[in-house]
Amino acid sequence: MNGLSPSLHLAVDGGGTRSRLALSDGLTVHVVEGGPANVSSDFDDAIERLRTGLDQLAEVAGLMPEALAQIPAYLGLAGVTGPEMAARVAAALPLTRVGIKTAVETMPRSVYFGRASRGSPDGLPEFSFILVGWGAGSGEASSPL
Repeated sequence: MNGLSPSLHLAVDGGGTRSRLALSDGLTVHVVEGGPANVSSDFDDAIERLRTGLDQLAEVAGLMPEALAQIPAYLGLAGVTGPEMAARVAAALPLTRVGIKTAVETMPRSVYFGRASRGSPDGLPEFSFILVGWGAGSGEASSPL
């Protein structure tokens, strides 16, 4: 990865206990790990850890740190609770092509409560954000309406 390939992609998984940053050209993947990066718990510390991780990733990939700014970046970060926080994070990082993904997944309560309390591989809660609702249209027998 000496030059900038049009197929380079940067991915960041920033969690409450550790973070992983990866850079791939479709054939090679470079990965570095760092400490927690929950932007709601300690914004400044999380941003500093992510910046350090980006510098380490650039070094491992043989790039100048400023070269990462031009690469599409996909971030999944603990503590991003909405568009305002996502914009704040994007503005604080040295990246110009940032996408902070969110996902909405529906499931019956019998599945949800097990995963919400201890569904991750290390036995911790699986979800960083929870939106719960009940309604007559759910079709679930336990629906209160």
